[in-house]
Amino acid sequence: MADFGNSTNHLLDSDATSSVGNSDGTNFNTSINPNHNNVNNISNNNNVEKPKSSKDDFVPINYAQTDSVITSADELRTKRNFYNQFNALFRKSATYQWRQYKTNLCQIILPLLLILLLFILQVVVDNFIKDQEGYKTPEDLHPQPYLPAFYQSNETALEECKESIGVYPRSLVYIDSSDQSFIPDMTANITAYADQRIVFLIFAVSFVGRYATYCQYSPSIINPLTLNNVSDSIVTFNDLTYNEWKTNPYIGGYNFKNVDSNNFELSLLYNNSNSFGKELPTLLHLASRAYLSMVSTNPIKVWFDGIADFPREEKLLAFDLVSILGPILYIFIFQLPLPVVLRLVLYEKEKKLREIMKMMGLEMKTYWLVTYIFSYSIYLISMMLVWLFGSIFQFKYFLMNNGLPIFLIIFFWGHLLVSFAFFLSVFFSKTEVGTVIGYIWVFGTGILAGNVILKILDSPSTPDSSLFAISIVPPFVLFRALYIFRREVTFDGVGVKISTMSDSRNEIDEIIGFMIVEAIIFMVLALYLEEVLPSDYGVKRHPLFFLKKSFWTGERDESMTNEVQLKENVQGEPRDVRDERRRIKEVDQLLALEILDLNKVYPAHGGAKEKLAVKSLALGVDQGICFGFLGTNGSGKSTTVSCISGLFPPTSGTARIFGLDIRTEIDKIHMIMGITPQDNVLWDDLTGEEHLLFFGRIKNLKGQELTDAVNRGLKEVNLHEENSKRSGQYSGGMKRRLSVACGLIGDPKIVLLDEPSTGLDPFSRACLWDVINSYKRKCAILLVSHAMEEVEALCQRVGIFINGELKCIGGCSELVSRFSKGYKIMINAEQGYEQEAQKYLMDLIPQATLLTSIAGTSNYEVPHGSIEMSNIFSAFEENKERLHITDWGISNSSLEEVFIKVALGRQGDDGEFIVDEPVTISNINN
Repeated sequence: MADFGNSTNHLLDSDATSSVGNSDGTNFNTSINPNHNNVNNISNNNNVEKPKSSKDDFVPINYAQTDSVITSADELRTKRNFYNQFNALFRKSATYQWRQYKTNLCQIILPLLLILLLFILQVVVDNFIKDQEGYKTPEDLHPQPYLPAFYQSNETALEECKESIGVYPRSLVYIDSSDQSFIPDMTANITAYADQRIVFLIFAVSFVGRYATYCQYSPSIINPLTLNNVSDSIVTFNDLTYNEWKTNPYIGGYNFKNVDSNNFELSLLYNNSNSFGKELPTLLHLASRAYLSMVSTNPIKVWFDGIADFPREEKLLAFDLVSILGPILYIFIFQLPLPVVLRLVLYEKEKKLREIMKMMGLEMKTYWLVTYIFSYSIYLISMMLVWLFGSIFQFKYFLMNNGLPIFLIIFFWGHLLVSFAFFLSVFFSKTEVGTVIGYIWVFGTGILAGNVILKILDSPSTPDSSLFAISIVPPFVLFRALYIFRREVTFDGVGVKISTMSDSRNEIDEIIGFMIVEAIIFMVLALYLEEVLPSDYGVKRHPLFFLKKSFWTGERDESMTNEVQLKENVQGEPRDVRDERRRIKEVDQLLALEILDLNKVYPAHGGAKEKLAVKSLALGVDQGICFGFLGTNGSGKSTTVSCISGLFPPTSGTARIFGLDIRTEIDKIHMIMGITPQDNVLWDDLTGEEHLLFFGRIKNLKGQELTDAVNRGLKEVNLHEENSKRSGQYSGGMKRRLSVACGLIGDPKIVLLDEPSTGLDPFSRACLWDVINSYKRKCAILLVSHAMEEVEALCQRVGIFINGELKCIGGCSELVSRFSKGYKIMINAEQGYEQEAQKYLMDLIPQATLLTSIAGTSNYEVPHGSIEMSNIFSAFEENKERLHITDWGISNSSLEEVFIKVALGRQGDDGEFIVDEPVTISNINN
């Protein structure tokens, strides 16, 4: 049969005692099986703590039994070692990323596949046109018959020319020489041979510049108009006509250096954009003909049938698909690491891994630094391989543009991308949501860049203000650089060189400047918003926290520390809870934990009303004490632990750990605190040994000390034979034991254990209790549990929570003695005979009180002295068959009964809890 008494094993060699004294001071704990007639677990204890009778006879109690007493917070090792923590996190991250090789390989291979796809498309295009005949003989380049007359035009004339359908403005620029008198004759002769029948001349009254303008039918029309794209707008019509390949409006220029009747010296500047020097013979012809006409005494007329080009090598028609499509594809490739970084950061955020690292003492600046390094390194490796494969495939985009500008763009874009990903992560709490939004951002901005931003960059009339606005958005400043690299290699361009990367045409240095500034801004914003924006976990700071002196100096903020004044009394509080308030104020020894009027209110959400989870909680935990939190589900136990550990901020009130305030000195507290949260917060891809190595290094352990601590921790929780197995392969119980080992490593001064034995088998639970018992002399322990036997075995003091309020507090035996009136009798009868058995017991012992009646099992409380023990034994042995009793037993009252009385009872005027009716399944559900 089951032992219904308060039986325990060797674990009760601790200071906790669970027996209850009777009137003569003798305690017993008895369990009877009717088939074996044995009596088990009889114990004697004459040192039962008595409850405090009144406020007047209150005496502070010292429960502490610790190896060393801490008298001041200055004795604690609260300083972090940056090198140790960096080393710990770097090693952990390296191991974790190595185990995530599939994800990392996909991140690296996907861009390479896109590059390969582009290469295949180029090969297909080349094969398609390889049999097409290119130009193999020099072509005749006739001087253009429609040349400008020397008239200066105003801006209105230029705009009229631009809006003329099918034409675009072309200009000759004149630069004065030292001999001003000779220029008019020269320029007049240059323009005298213009074909007036063909040229559409523009005349204007006001002169705005020294150039001559005419309209020329565009050689750059590559997009024939159809009925599907005709527009009423001249601007739209013109844009459709020219598409994106537009020629610079200046045909060339003359600088007359020394021109007179004896000398003809000039410098000729010609426009190579999209015409590639084809107009150079025309310019030379005009100047030469003008000079001959000016100096000749006889009328001279020079006839030209055409001017032959210089011989060129034979080549076939080529179409550089890679350079044309490159930027549109590269904008996606260069942004692909964004959702990957987002996923990495959000995964640790959602799974509370970041918070557990923080609560174990990791400094957040170290976390962000190491995460930044790994995120950037993976990006850089991926992009360097893209560059390498592009060069191997002979892409002009990578070969003709100088390597330094390309590297600088890749280098600084990576910093901007990682900083921007950190910034975006602030606004998400779910990994999947953030990742999906990241991919939407990548493809959305890529499509927008290829369809809208490209046209803006193509337009020569785009003002600097528009370029500035574009560059504010991270993907668009990248696209601006990619566009420049493409523009400089298409149509026989020479690419961006080191000498040209800073000129007004390319402005690569300006783009790099945008990237640097934006990377810094987004990183600062990410770190700031992480500190102040509300989130699911973590204590947030005031928006102006950086203005406080304590932020810059690290000094203690005494104004915040002294703000909370513990209330003398709270209405409706039981006597022992009021005594605990007094004890906190009057105790001389530094307490391991002081909770001072802690309140936690969850705001209304989703239509639900706000919930008061913790109400005016005040209690103290001495050094060397294991304090147990008991309570119903949702009573505020775990919320209290979360507030103390820094997972949630308290609504009001505070707590001090060895004198350190959780509101202002939580970082120092984390260095002396160990925690086992309610859920197993572990990395599935790390082994048990790697978890302990990581947390041990955070606690400043190193060398042999670290090795010994890890080996000892694994042996204590019986995981030393599974030390090389990944935690994702552990059972639930093994994960729980590993979580406890992580919370105990590094000799913390206070340990918070939230239901540490959940899911453990009896043997593992017993071993775990032994471990916790061994640590009680080293530190204070706050234990949250639903297991009454666990609390009785481990805790010297216990507090019971109901609906967010502390209802009673004291030693285990003290509470049992206070809330019970005698001992307990259990009867289990066959179905249908329960009432008969209950009637027999009430007739035998009229003073008995029915406590619970569930599933055929009834429990009664019997006052001391109401009947001789021998009479009970003989009565049940003689009548058990007649009454169909299958099992019965006698035991001391237990902490479970105390819990039931407090949870289901009501509080009387004297502070005692009264149970008005026995506990049944029906009233439990109600």
